[in-house]
Amino acid sequence: MSQQGKAFVPDVLVVTRGTSVHFPNRDSVRHHVYSFSPIKKFELKLYTGTPANPVVFDKSGVAVLGCNIHDHMVGWVLVLDTPYFGTSAAPGVVRLDNSLVSCRRSTRCVGAAKKPMRQLGARILAKPPT
Repeated sequence: MSQQGKAFVPDVLVVTRGTSVHFPNRDSVRHHVYSFSPIKKFELKLYTGTPANPVVFDKSGVAVLGCNIHDHMVGWVLVLDTPYFGTSAAPGVVRLDNSLVSCRRSTRCVGAAKKPMRQLGARILAKPPT
């Protein structure tokens, strides 16, 4: 999950539990990335380039990320216990191992920055939505 244009890219990263995530800084300014979320607390103090050690997300849930220097920067790491996930286009349909999944999206405001975050829910359908 990089920092580019003083933003996390992507703003939402979905990984499976146990995944190591690198946080390369592609900006010309230094960042101080942190999370105080219950599933993963960490700090990558003022740095440029890529920190030597990635962050291992070993618990499932949502980690909210911030930058101690740029308060407007907010990102999310969604850590799942399943390898079955995907990103849908506007219709909200993802194919996973020959199963059709329909995802409902809604927008919520979270955190002190009041940034919109996409909240995903899913239900498995026996046939394509009409």
